[in-house]
Amino acid sequence: AHYAEELLAAAPEVRARGAYTYGDRTCHFFFDQIAETGRRLAADPTRVCINQRWVPEVDLPAAAHHRPCLVFDLWFTYAGRLHTLQIARSHDVYGGMPQNALGIARGWGGALARLSGLPLGDLCFLSISNNYRVGDDGENVRKAIQSGVHAPPATATLPPPAVITVATGADDVAWQALSAGDAPIAALVIPQLSVGAERSAAEVLAGTPALAERLLAYKGALDQVGTVVNRLRAEIASDGRDHTNSLVLSPRDPEADREREATPLVCLQLRRQLGRLHGAAVILGEAGVRMTPLILDLQRAIAAAAGVSVGSAVVVRVST
Repeated sequence: AHYAEELLAAAPEVRARGAYTYGDRTCHFFFDQIAETGRRLAADPTRVCINQRWVPEVDLPAAAHHRPCLVFDLWFTYAGRLHTLQIARSHDVYGGMPQNALGIARGWGGALARLSGLPLGDLCFLSISNNYRVGDDGENVRKAIQSGVHAPPATATLPPPAVITVATGADDVAWQALSAGDAPIAALVIPQLSVGAERSAAEVLAGTPALAERLLAYKGALDQVGTVVNRLRAEIASDGRDHTNSLVLSPRDPEADREREATPLVCLQLRRQLGRLHGAAVILGEAGVRMTPLILDLQRAIAAAAGVSVGSAVVVRVST
């Protein structure tokens, strides 16, 4: 109950020292996104509503020292219930996930159920970095499983996400499979992206002015793609750890996009792991499906500019 309350609470003293809380970022940093999402869902239950805690100009630069782990959440209705996809930049399998799930269901979910008048449905997570600490998490998980279940099971009401895995080299046409089926959430999984023609990010984005502006000059200033490339180059040059978990590109401006999304791309997370650059993108509806080839080309362009081999790609489509 305390965790659920904190997901809605302000914390100005925390922000003053350059850190964050989920409640501050969700309900107070821009505006009360929970109240706004409740209003939107009540007015139009057919839309996908997004809450955003990732602030590109604050969290993307290398100097940022305290970044939110849960960066976005999407809320939508299906079969008369309110469902959510939570997008995590990083999470702890044992030490954070159960608490996050309970807090989201009771805090954000409970508030949105009251505001929208919709009963709660299913909770889904997408994470590009799952932290599992062998020294203690294994024993903790074993104890939790052996202790049994202490609450009645919840029956899923959302169709299972459609997961489409394709062979390397088929990614030029595989994205079209995201349009098939009726599942509100579908994921395209490409274990290894083909290299493709070498182009710069600006060339890839040339045909989508709104997306290009948000990714190359966010709020007229921040070159998000250039920042990611520079961070990757610096990490490679330092010859340090071979993984990253805080490279999030997002064209969303929560204030400018309150009524209508500027582009169907919610975010593209990138992670350098074992010498390759992997990506996980979240897109909205059919417009997002059509943008998939561009997203894959953008991942290729960033990898080439940073001097790292391209790796796997996941594109998750959410629609009502």
